Amino acid sequence: MFRHPIFSSLLAASVAWGRSGLVRFSSATTSDPTTTTSGTIAFIHPTANAAKCLSAASNADGAAVEIEDCVSGSTSQGWTTSGSNLQIFGDKCLDVTNGMTTDGTLLQIWTCATGDTNQMWTISGSTIQWTGHSSCLDLTNGVTTDGNIVYKSGPVPAELTNSGPRRRYNHAILQPDLDNKFSFDFLLHL
Repeated sequence: MFRHPIFSSLLAASVAWGRSGLVRFSSATTSDPTTTTSGTIAFIHPTANAAKCLSAASNADGAAVEIEDCVSGSTSQGWTTSGSNLQIFGDKCLDVTNGMTTDGTLLQIWTCATGDTNQMWTISGSTIQWTGHSSCLDLTNGVTTDGNIVYKSGPVPAELTNSGPRRRYNHAILQPDLDNKFSFDFLLHL
């Protein structure tokens, strides 16, 4: 799980993700969610277009992270949480390419490595960001068409943190601000 005490007991939450809005994590898109990693099974899709999901282009190190049509049971779209990592294919993690701190650095998947700071993501206050940095996930030009690449952007402007309209999470009991957002629904894998 992410390093946030609330996630161990949440069945649903909303988390802001990037300038483009919130992303929805959901297991409802598949009838047989499976994973080789214990943790949260998550299918991530923009609230504005629930037919699209965050996807890994392949299971190879260096594969791009992009938006594609959701496919029930797709292993390239079934994300889990483990520690501070977002994992896919059981042993691959969401990774900041070469640990570059430059705004616009593309995200990729890479074999998970204990302690690899390029693969650590933190929920702090109301943001999900690259651990130790002020960068968050974002979609190129906010577009949800197939193949659009996901990158990191930052630093997080003050108006977008905590009370701002983007990069913010709300617990299930709160109503999220739906303007330009993606939302995360977490379903604990028991």
